[in-house]
Amino acid sequence: REENDARERMRASEHARRARSLYRQLFRASARLPTDNRTAYVRAKARAEYEKHASAEGETLEEALRLAAAQVDNVEASAAHLTKVFSDERVHARV
Repeated sequence: REENDARERMRASEHARRARSLYRQLFRASARLPTDNRTAYVRAKARAEYEKHASAEGETLEEALRLAAAQVDNVEASAAHLTKVFSDERVHARV
């Protein structure tokens, strides 16, 4: 019984660490987006999802962590692509 409790606490601690890490990664990746509006949207969405799943457990939490990892990849790819597009005045005229 004690051993199971210890494993559960360790698993919960690892999930919390992973959630915080993904949250920070999303914030850092959003800073590379080319507009303040995009950055603010990603950060607000990350914050809302983090709070929404703060008390999640089991498979729901595992799925939320997998989705967050995919979103980090998406934001990083979007930042690279949009920065390139926004830097070319022939493609995107910024006001």
